[in-house]
Amino acid sequence: LAYGRTPFDYINLVKIEKACLLLEENEQNILEIALSCGYSDATYFSRTFRKYKNMTPKEYKLKTETLLENEAVPQKIRPL
Repeated sequence: LAYGRTPFDYINLVKIEKACLLLEENEQNILEIALSCGYSDATYFSRTFRKYKNMTPKEYKLKTETLLENEAVPQKIRPL
């Protein structure tokens, strides 16, 4: 995981992974998550997030919400 990365890059990766967990919990807004992950600027946080995840924090949050909603819907079982 850390091989081939600069210390700065590794720290950003750890922060972004923490942000992913917080986005999945869906209890804070994006600015609050940015601040709790050590970013003082939501725009810089969003840019950095996109660099590591190829989507914005908002897109990630919507994607995880959709996945969770789909898991919550029981699937019909077809008879054999």
